[in-house]
Amino acid sequence: EKATLIIDIGKTNKKALVFGADGEVIWETIERLPLTVDEDGHPTEDIELLQEWVQSALSSSCNQKNFGVTHINFSTYGASLVHVGNDGKILTPLYNYTKKLPERLLDHFEQLYGPLSTLEEETASPIAGDFLNSGLQLYWLKQHRSSHWEKLRYSFHLPQYLSYTLTGLPCSDFTSLGCHTALWNYKTNTYHKWVNEEGIAEKLPTLVHSTSKFKKRVYRVWRNVGTGIHDSSASLVPYLRRFEVDKKPFVLLSTGTWTVALNPFSTQEKGSNPLKYMTPDGRAVSSERLFLGGTLNESLKHLGDHFNVDEKQLHVVDFGENELRRAQANYPCYNFENLPKPTERHNNKHWKELHNYKEAYIQLIFELALIQTKALRDSLQFSSKIERIYVDGGFVSNTIFVRLLATWLQDLDVFTVDSGKATAIGAALCINETLWNDQLLEQQFGLHQVKPIATHNDIFI
Repeated sequence: EKATLIIDIGKTNKKALVFGADGEVIWETIERLPLTVDEDGHPTEDIELLQEWVQSALSSSCNQKNFGVTHINFSTYGASLVHVGNDGKILTPLYNYTKKLPERLLDHFEQLYGPLSTLEEETASPIAGDFLNSGLQLYWLKQHRSSHWEKLRYSFHLPQYLSYTLTGLPCSDFTSLGCHTALWNYKTNTYHKWVNEEGIAEKLPTLVHSTSKFKKRVYRVWRNVGTGIHDSSASLVPYLRRFEVDKKPFVLLSTGTWTVALNPFSTQEKGSNPLKYMTPDGRAVSSERLFLGGTLNESLKHLGDHFNVDEKQLHVVDFGENELRRAQANYPCYNFENLPKPTERHNNKHWKELHNYKEAYIQLIFELALIQTKALRDSLQFSSKIERIYVDGGFVSNTIFVRLLATWLQDLDVFTVDSGKATAIGAALCINETLWNDQLLEQQFGLHQVKPIATHNDIFI
C-alpha cells in the first residue's frame, strides 16, 4: 500500500504518523525527549537526540513490509533555527525561543534601523525581546557569537533543516519565514531591508513554496520529500481545502498552550495584534494570539492548591445560566498577567473569596472565554463575511468555554472539530494533495456545532 509519512515535532511530543491511501493512520509512534541546555544554561531541545529519533522513526516506517512510504514531510514548531557551518556540521545548540535577548541589543538595533514599533508593523512580528523573533536571533548571533557567524553557511528553520538532512538541498519556506521572525516585510513582500544590510539574507537558503517536493533516495527507495512546514500554518491547510468545497469563510481557533485565531479572509493591514502567519504559497493570514492555555494551566494549579482539589478532577461540566449569571456578577475576579484586560469594569472581589472550587473554576473559564471572544471579534473586524468558527485542539473538550463562545458569537456558527491531527494532515496535503478526497477529509474532521447557553448573546457580557 502506498503511504505518506509525516514527522510532526512539537515542543513536548514528537510524533511520526503514516497515512494510508484512504487517509487513515496505519502506523504511528510518539516520544517525549529530555531537554538539554545551551552554553548559557538555558533549557532547550537536544538537536542531536532529536535527529537520532527522527532517523529511527524514518527507518522503522520506511522498512515496513505491509506498506511502502512514497511521500515524506515534516512539520515542527516555529522560531527555531539550526545553524550549519561551511563544513556541513551544526555550529550551535538549537536555541529555545524563550531565551531572552540582551536589552542593549535591541537598543543598538533601534539606533541603526529605527523604532521597533515600525519593524513590528512592517514584518507583522510582535517584538517579544526573546528568540521568538528568529531574525533577531540571527542579529544576536552576529553580534555575540561572531566566531560562529564567520563559519556560518546556512541558517535553517527546523522543518527545513530536517528536510535538508534527507535531500541535501538547502531551502527556506514561506510558513517558517513569515511567522514572527521580523525577517519578512509584508508591505513589500520581500526580506526587510535590515536583513539585507546585515548580510543575513545571504545566510538564508533559497525560498520555496511549502508544497515543493524533491525526489530522493531514502533507505534505497526513491521517495518524494517535502520542504517541511511550520505547524500552525500546516493546521490551517485542511480547513482551506474544506473551504474550496463548502465556500463558507471561516476563522480557525487553534487551541493549546497558545490559542491562535487564524483568519485567511482578513483584509486587515493594522490592528490590535500585528502578528501574521503565511499559507504555504506565501499569502498572509491575520491572527490574534493569546497565552490562554498556559494561563489556564497555571491558574488551575492555584485553584487546586487553594481549594485542596486533585488536578485530575479539575473538570466541571455541571453548569447552566444561574452559574454563569453569578460569574457575570462577580466579574472580574482574576488578574491575568499575560493576557489583555477585556473591559474597564472593576470590582473588589478576588477569586479566593469565592465559595468553592466549582464556582472559582466556572469564573475562570468565563473570564478566559470573554478575553478570547474579544480577540475573535478583533480578528473579524476587517474581514469579508465570516460564517464559521472552527475550534480545534485542547479546548475542544472544555464545554463551558466553547458554549460561551457560541453564546457570544451567535451571528456565527461555532463548531468543534474531532481530529487532533490537523497539523499532520496539512503537512501531508502539501506534498500529496490526492491523499484525501473531499469525502474522506470530511470524515477526518467530524464537526459538532456548539449550542449557545442562552438565545440572546449579550446576557453574560
